[in-house]
Amino acid sequence: MPDEETVPRRSAGPPPIKGVETSATVFIGRAEKGPLNTPVQCLGPEGFDDNFTKVGPFFDLARAVRLFFTNGGRKCHVVRVASREDPNAAPTANDYRDALDSLAIELPDFNLMAIPHDPGVDNATRREIHRLASKYCRERRAFLLVDAPPEWAGLVDVEDTWSDLGVARQREGLALESSAMFYPRVLVEEEGQEVPVGPSGAIAGLISRFDRKKGMWTPPAGREATILGISRLEHETTEDDATKFANEGVCVLRTIPEAIVSWGARTMAGHTASWWKFIPVRRLAIFIERSIQDGTTWVANEPNDPLMWQAVQKNVNEFLYKIWKVGALEGAFKAEAFFVRCDDTTTTPDLIELNMVRFHVGFAPVRPEEFMVLEFTQPCGRVM
Repeated sequence: MPDEETVPRRSAGPPPIKGVETSATVFIGRAEKGPLNTPVQCLGPEGFDDNFTKVGPFFDLARAVRLFFTNGGRKCHVVRVASREDPNAAPTANDYRDALDSLAIELPDFNLMAIPHDPGVDNATRREIHRLASKYCRERRAFLLVDAPPEWAGLVDVEDTWSDLGVARQREGLALESSAMFYPRVLVEEEGQEVPVGPSGAIAGLISRFDRKKGMWTPPAGREATILGISRLEHETTEDDATKFANEGVCVLRTIPEAIVSWGARTMAGHTASWWKFIPVRRLAIFIERSIQDGTTWVANEPNDPLMWQAVQKNVNEFLYKIWKVGALEGAFKAEAFFVRCDDTTTTPDLIELNMVRFHVGFAPVRPEEFMVLEFTQPCGRVM
């Protein structure tokens, strides 16, 4: 009879690792009615109108959700936020914290978050909300889409080092690698009037569209990154502007002869030399990390020994090979694109005593053989 502390080995190999969803989107903002601090699924703009409100005169939330669907989004969740003290007052940072707390309980898995502009929220409060949300997204391995301050009218406002509105102040305290800021606002037609709205909803829809058609490793920018459902940009930008904005970690929208397009794919770490300065690199890393973390939980039922380590290497190798073949990783040869290491150098005797297996995964998202390395530690069975 086997010892009670040993774990029998599975007869079949582990299940293939499946890629996680990449564009599950959450919107948080103020609406005139609807459930409070509760993620509500919307499968189209009508779903938003039924649960919350039609486009109102004061809040960007409804317009952002509509642009999300117009630009290719297929499903989102909306969390209505309101002031605890006065339902007619603008929400505070603590009110948004309540909304984030509700997400942690009711919708732990999502990929993109947008917090559309609320004109009742002042600049200092807006920055604090973005700090909270960006750190929350980093912890949840998600990504925050930020509308640039509506007061910006050009590069001079972005580079202003004296004003609280300058990009340097906007970056303070943010999880830069998990956030991207977009400028300028777009104009939409409502009852014969042009109304400005932040671009984050449209960008979330564009990313969803690109993820389906090109893969999340493709920059959601360029001549094919058309922004639909708008009449024009609030402020025009040039190619030279786009370069200067990108150097500050801000993505711009541009009008080109063919269309209005998103022209930037930098995170808010775009002014640094970080690996994470590019949106697709950060999102690809999140996709790989979440997919492997979720797809290797089978080790919990396996003895922690060399046979299991070999199975882990094979399991992860097969997953990375598939995404390399569709173009997610750089390199003409597999060895240039990725590696997996799970052996007695990664899983030490101390870890074996703790019933843990550790393995390293390196992948080349930009240049062959320049590997970004992720470390995974999973609970597993006892050694037999």
